[in-house]
Amino acid sequence: MACPEEHIIPWMRRASALEGISLCPESAACLGVLERALLEGHIRREETVVLYNTGAAQKYVEAIGVELPRLDHRAVDWEVIEKSRAVTARA
Repeated sequence: MACPEEHIIPWMRRASALEGISLCPESAACLGVLERALLEGHIRREETVVLYNTGAAQKYVEAIGVELPRLDHRAVDWEVIEKSRAVTARA
């Protein structure tokens, strides 16, 4: 089973936009195959499937044209973060 090449970049973008996961093209193709396998009844929705992200999407920045939300750094409680870092460092 294969994923059409024209579906790869949309799957990369979808994973990035919906889950914040930057997939390499090879892993995005796996999602395309998974979708097809579900539609054709080769696997069922209740089955567990493991997909490996085998590469770095950072090599393919032109494919990730998704606007990601920006964190308002003024709304971050930096003191709480610093305290939690100190606790972690002692552990």
